[in-house]
Amino acid sequence: MNLLSVSGLSKMGREAPLFTGVTFGLDEGEKAALIGKNGTGKSTLLACITGRLAPDAGTVVLNKEAGVSFLPQNPEFDPDDTIREHVFSSDSPKLRIIREYEAVCDALAVNADREPGPGLQAKLEALSLTMDSHNLWNYENQIRSILTTLGIDDLELRMGTLSGGMAKKVALAQVLIEDTRLILLDEPTNHLDIATIAWLEDWLRTTTRSVLMVTHDRYFLDAVCTSIYELDRRVLTLYTGNFSTYLEKKAIAEEIAQNTDARIESVLRTEREWLLRGPQARGTKAKARIDSIHRMINREKFSRDKGFSFEVTGRRLGGKILEIEGVSKSWPAADGGSRTVVRDFSYIFRRGEKIGVFGDNGSGKTTLLNLLTGTIEPDSGSVVRGDNTVFSYYRQNPRFEDRDQTVLEYIREEAELIT
Repeated sequence: MNLLSVSGLSKMGREAPLFTGVTFGLDEGEKAALIGKNGTGKSTLLACITGRLAPDAGTVVLNKEAGVSFLPQNPEFDPDDTIREHVFSSDSPKLRIIREYEAVCDALAVNADREPGPGLQAKLEALSLTMDSHNLWNYENQIRSILTTLGIDDLELRMGTLSGGMAKKVALAQVLIEDTRLILLDEPTNHLDIATIAWLEDWLRTTTRSVLMVTHDRYFLDAVCTSIYELDRRVLTLYTGNFSTYLEKKAIAEEIAQNTDARIESVLRTEREWLLRGPQARGTKAKARIDSIHRMINREKFSRDKGFSFEVTGRRLGGKILEIEGVSKSWPAADGGSRTVVRDFSYIFRRGEKIGVFGDNGSGKTTLLNLLTGTIEPDSGSVVRGDNTVFSYYRQNPRFEDRDQTVLEYIREEAELIT
């Protein structure tokens, strides 16, 4: 059964088309990836499919009975919403019943040392009967399993209090538990810890739902996807198989394109000589030949992808880079107390060190970086920066005050001279 049909989709970027004439479909149970270099329009294409953006041309047809769930690259949420409100925000009647049932169960658990009131008990019995009549117990167990595996235990926490990684887990949980048959994922592994990525990989591989994802994680692509769509030079190309198979087919396609280009150049050498002799284009055959030559000259020529690098002028570092002494940091906890995420941390950073920080989502990795860069103040301890130490900080969720700026304008705010 076809769940998604895209026909002739086109969208303009700031100055040039992102993609033109994109046509493809997705069948039930298919696991596909949309890949391409940064800036080619992958996220824009997903946004057009979900209706968040209007395409300039073309149509998108979604199977109405199937439904679609979408995880954007940077999920949006109301910071005042509880996790429960966000996860169960779908309009699905099944999820509404389960949300009410879970809320009553949590209320009973909170007051486990007291006899439940008749109203609460009656509501639980009524919801249990509804769960029976709609055959929702298995679905409810699946939801509980997903939330537990993702480490989402306290559904009354406010979204605004969560770390970037935990907020991404909650947004992911919302998509996975929705009663739909098509899932669209934009960079689903971003901000997730290693254990969660491994679990998600297995979940997506075994689910019967259809999946279309954008990701740069080649191992994730290899394990999950059965077809690869590459968006390159405004055109979408299908490669059947996983990412490793794509690489093999891509290499063959590039070799064929290069050989074809070489043959055309060989023909053009002869045809250019003919043109230089100044033939008269009075006859139909001569005019057709001249038109063919111009088409060959103006064709899109083969070129291999080139790497990108740039250098910026810097300053000489002094002997002291960054010294941390006895730094601690706590955040308010849901129970009214506090939760310590960094305790008595000391370290002397040395020139040229390459350090990785890893841990579970919510364990305090981003808090540590914010402490080191002076973005937030520690509760105790000191952070002493060297005189010539300047931070380049790529944040988990970059903030852009002026979204109309060009890339060059944005960079020039920090460094006028780029070599």
